[in-house]
Amino acid sequence: MSTPMRSEITISMPRIALQQMCNYVAIAESQNPDESLRELILHALYAFEEEKTSNIQKVIEILKTIFGIDAPIHQVQESLDYLISVKQVHKPMRTNYVLTPDARKKVKLRIDQSLQLQERVKIQWQGEMFSRFPDLNLDLAWSALIDYLSKAFLRHGIQVAIFLDPSVELPTEYTKSLTILLADAVQSKFDLIYWESAKHAISNFLTGVGKNPERAQFIAECADGAANYFSLAVSPEVARHFREKLSSLRLFCDTNFLFGILDLHVHPLVKVSNELIDAVEKNRLPQSHQC
Repeated sequence: MSTPMRSEITISMPRIALQQMCNYVAIAESQNPDESLRELILHALYAFEEEKTSNIQKVIEILKTIFGIDAPIHQVQESLDYLISVKQVHKPMRTNYVLTPDARKKVKLRIDQSLQLQERVKIQWQGEMFSRFPDLNLDLAWSALIDYLSKAFLRHGIQVAIFLDPSVELPTEYTKSLTILLADAVQSKFDLIYWESAKHAISNFLTGVGKNPERAQFIAECADGAANYFSLAVSPEVARHFREKLSSLRLFCDTNFLFGILDLHVHPLVKVSNELIDAVEKNRLPQSHQC
């Protein structure tokens, strides 16, 4: 019986990395660990385009600095060779690794779209909170929210996106864990007198996810980015083994859900419904349907 191969990529600073995932979701569209690493390399070269990245070791150092991953030389070299072969990276006059104009344009567009989404979500939420918590520094509250999300995804993985649904009754251990993580995030940003206000403001953001399509998209991108990011440290064989052990996912679809995905019904949650279907298909989750 063969033993699954061990991944040679390790995650040395996951908290820093997941904060990066929430700040701009670099690998949300990746389909597998190889694509994730290539996507991270593209973003690393873009972020450090002013640097003279002339060798593999420099690329590895940048990956660790930004995303907290330790990738072996041969895997980074293979990824760079592939990116060069598909004309996303080149090395003019055999000097430095740089993005081709088309690749740079696409990476910039993805980052800009993610940052613009985040800024819209932030401004809309802060507008809601301004009258309710006039003495609260809402920029610090946003920073605490991002810190909380990164800690929550680090501790509980992609299922955090489900935990944010107020209709879901969580087991006691999860409720306790998330409460502690929220308190830690708030206490790291605020003085004691603002703790309760900050926790209420962040809780309001989370309970409003299902009613706000852009807020839901932001959380979905964080979840997708975190899942793909952690896949880097798992070999394809292990990932396939885990997937085979997943329980069947049963979807109960009412008429509003069906009318929504068929474009026969207008509702803010239609986009979320379509994202659910896409996620099930994209990740090939075992499923059954009941309407």
